[in-house]
Amino acid sequence: MFIRLNRICTEPVVPASDLNGGIHDDSLSNLAVYNVVPTGSYGGLIQVVDHAPSLFNIYTQHEVTMGTTNENSGLSGGLPLEKWPSDIINMVYDSIAQTIPPDLLYKQLIQTAQSSSDLYLITRNMVRSIGMASIAGYVLGLGDRHLDNLLVKLQSAQLVQIDFNVCYDFGGISNIPEQVPFRLT
Repeated sequence: MFIRLNRICTEPVVPASDLNGGIHDDSLSNLAVYNVVPTGSYGGLIQVVDHAPSLFNIYTQHEVTMGTTNENSGLSGGLPLEKWPSDIINMVYDSIAQTIPPDLLYKQLIQTAQSSSDLYLITRNMVRSIGMASIAGYVLGLGDRHLDNLLVKLQSAQLVQIDFNVCYDFGGISNIPEQVPFRLT
C-alpha cells in the first residue's frame, strides 16, 4: 500500500528540481511533491523540503512574537483530551482562535514578495496550491491533517502535505475515528 501511495503522490506534476525553485504560472505546478524512498512495508525516507516551516511553526512564532501562550486551559493534572468537558474544549478553542490573526499566513507571504505584482502571483499561487492540496487530500482520503502536517514553501507559495500514514479514509475506522468526511486543508 505504501509503495502505491508513494507512486500516486510522486507523479511528476512538478519536476523535483522545481520544488526549491520559484513561482510558477502553470496551475498544475501548484501541487508540491517530494521524493519518498520506501524502506519497508510501513515506512520510508522522504526528501527534505528546504525552507518550508509547518503551519504550526508559523503559528508558534507568531505566539512567541506577541508574547502570548495558550497553556492555561482551566484543567489541572494530565487529564486526557478525550475526557475534557466540552465547555472547556470550546473555551480553549475560542481563546486560541482569538489570538490568531486571520491574515497570519498572508503576512508571511508579504515578507517573501519583492513587489506588488510578486505579491499577487504569490497569493494566487498559494490559493491554487491550497485548492490542489485539498483535492489531492480528498482523492487519497488523507486524514490526520493538522498544523504540523502542512508545510508552507514561502518562496514558491506552495502548501506541502506530509505524513500520509492515515490515508484511504483509514481515519474513519481507526481507534479514535475522525468525524469529518472531508478535511479542507
